[in-house]
Amino acid sequence: MKRWTVRIYHAKAFDQLRRQCDIASLFIRSLSKCKPCAFSGGKSNASFFRTEDGCFVVKELKNNWTYHEKQDVLKFAPKYLEYMAQTHLHPSVLVKIFGFYSIDETNLSTGKTGRFDFIVTEYLFGDLHIEKRFDLKGVEHRQSADDVCETLLDKDWISGQRASIIPLHAHSKQAIMAAIQRDTAFLAECQIMDYSLLVGVEACTRNTTNSSDEPLNADNRQVIVGIVDFIGSYTWYKRLETTSKVTLTGISTVVPPLEYAQRFCQFMDEHFLMIPGEIYLFLPFYLNMQLIHPVLDKWTMPQRKASKCPSVFGL
Repeated sequence: MKRWTVRIYHAKAFDQLRRQCDIASLFIRSLSKCKPCAFSGGKSNASFFRTEDGCFVVKELKNNWTYHEKQDVLKFAPKYLEYMAQTHLHPSVLVKIFGFYSIDETNLSTGKTGRFDFIVTEYLFGDLHIEKRFDLKGVEHRQSADDVCETLLDKDWISGQRASIIPLHAHSKQAIMAAIQRDTAFLAECQIMDYSLLVGVEACTRNTTNSSDEPLNADNRQVIVGIVDFIGSYTWYKRLETTSKVTLTGISTVVPPLEYAQRFCQFMDEHFLMIPGEIYLFLPFYLNMQLIHPVLDKWTMPQRKASKCPSVFGL
């Protein structure tokens, strides 16, 4: 016989964030049905689960000699929640964290105990059919082994001329860069680095309830973006990794937080191009969408269930 105990961290603040995003009821329903999933590129070997409706991801928090994710989240959460409370005034592309929990399991017969620490985040791509996805850190030499990899990297974006698929008006470019610059400045202040801009390019067909293959032209496709992997501070291990890589290769993806933020912003500014033409821009406010309406040429809801206001560029 076993007993389970659930511990909720910053319960009131996370509940308020979910209510601001209008997902409080959806959150509870979604978490009732989850299944294991795998995401490439992680270093901590953490377990992941995705809700069956494709709205949220459960990420295990690992704790070993190089990773202390639970402690990092405990330290970061108050600053994060305070920052997110202001996103109705300033755009943000941080992938949203909606809850932080621990589940303790006790075997009443043997007394053996176990613990599962985890956070619940939005699933950035929702139910969209993603053709290509990119993990961008602002390091031009990062390249995947081949073009059939599930997640492509910075050099793949550049060499494959992927930047040309995001035609931004000047005001749209300014809006997305303002969000990235503000988010990275916040992360640098929190001594966080090694995060990525996850970019998903929608396929030329979209699954709908009426048809499994709805044709899309280039003007209707969407590109979804969000900053991910921003849990973890610039520790002694990160400093050691920086020194080792620079010594061996002369190049390192791991640099101090402020330098990382500057390099990250410069790369995004250079490789997200401005091209004349109409553009629909969405940023992941999860709050009051009307507050950002003045920066848009047009307004339309994307075909995505995960939230009411995802990070979407209509092409």
